[in-house]
Amino acid sequence: MSGKDCFDKTRAMISVIIPVYNSERYIRECVESVLAQSFTYMEILLIDDGSRDKSKEICKAMCREDPRIRLITGKHSGVSAARNTGIEEARGKYLFFLDSDDRIHPKLLEELQDQAEAYAFDAVFCDYTEYPRLNEVKGKCGWEIGKKSDAEEWFHIKHLKQLSCIGGKMLRRDFIGVQRFDRDLVYGEDTVFLYYLVRKGMRMAYLDKEWYYYRKHPESVTYLAEGSAGGQNFKAIRIIRDSEAQRGQSFWAEEWECRLVWKILTEYLLAKNKKDVQNSRVMKRMMSEEQKQPLFKKLSAGRKILFYLLFWGCTYFPTVRRLWMMKREAGSRTWRI
Repeated sequence: MSGKDCFDKTRAMISVIIPVYNSERYIRECVESVLAQSFTYMEILLIDDGSRDKSKEICKAMCREDPRIRLITGKHSGVSAARNTGIEEARGKYLFFLDSDDRIHPKLLEELQDQAEAYAFDAVFCDYTEYPRLNEVKGKCGWEIGKKSDAEEWFHIKHLKQLSCIGGKMLRRDFIGVQRFDRDLVYGEDTVFLYYLVRKGMRMAYLDKEWYYYRKHPESVTYLAEGSAGGQNFKAIRIIRDSEAQRGQSFWAEEWECRLVWKILTEYLLAKNKKDVQNSRVMKRMMSEEQKQPLFKKLSAGRKILFYLLFWGCTYFPTVRRLWMMKREAGSRTWRI
């Protein structure tokens, strides 16, 4: 069925929002994974963020091939600004977010839309796995249902990994309302965006299928975030931690403080392994400052002892660093901030 013939207006439209920046190597494959969906009543919004390669030309060609594809261009302002433009331009009842170097399973949008429409969910999402692994449909799709009262537990603990990134999330547009991505955040902007929606009491459903395929390469946001020891890499965690503390939610605030400490410690380990003296010093100084935080002092004795053992072990014993790196490589996709 061609794009001209596939508008089934008996179903709610989905707007697929794809920010594009210097994505000439991957954007066509990404869009083709959307065009291959069993669900067809959609629009695909390609938000070109001032690309300097051939991305814009490729996007224009795809627009001529299928009327469901729209190209919106602007100056380079970052991924948050591009996604915000997509939200403003979207006409669908549901918004689905996809990164330009990723892909999705051909039945994903149909499953998400059917579940959202049947039970009036505000957000539906699946699990993800690293490309090029593709999972076939085996048996009936299993869903986990969350009430409004479950939203914070899902975000902070139960589905932390899945809800730390926007890729693969389908959200009801009127539930998003005036909420937008923070343009001042370089990393973790999607986690903070979802956090503020969760605080509104978001009704969610989780599809236990790894049907979102992310691509990790030297130019990807995920790769850059994991390899950066700059302060921006921690800002999103601090926003959530401090917000929970201000709300009087000490349990959640302490959980995020623990994650912040662990992330600083991990970045310190990476810098030490790379013999990056400058960033090693930055992380060591940041860790010293973090120990003065009231929330750090509230962490359990066991957590603090473990931290100190690992911190000094990584400082003085290369064997400890190697063992930790092995553990990190084995479970490096715990969450994406």
